[in-house]
Amino acid sequence: MIDRLETLGYVERFPDPEDRRATVVEITETGRKAMAEARVVIDRGLEETWARHITDEAATVIVDVMRRVLGDHLGEHKSDGG
Repeated sequence: MIDRLETLGYVERFPDPEDRRATVVEITETGRKAMAEARVVIDRGLEETWARHITDEAATVIVDVMRRVLGDHLGEHKSDGG
C-alpha cells in the first residue's frame, strides 16, 4: 500500500534518524490535497445519509455530545452539568 501511495506522490519515505531499522513515512502536499478533496466527498455523503434518518434537533444533540466527548479526549474538561 505504501509503495502505491509513494508512486502516486502522496507520501515520501525517509530513514528514521533514531532507529536505523525503521522508515518514516510522511504525507506530501499532494497527499494533503487529495485528503482534503476526499474529505469533501466523504462529508457530503455522510451528511446526506444521516439527514435521511434523523431530525435537525437530534443532529444538534449528537453534534453537542460529540464535541463534549472530543473535548474530554483532548483534555478540555468542562463542568457544564451534562
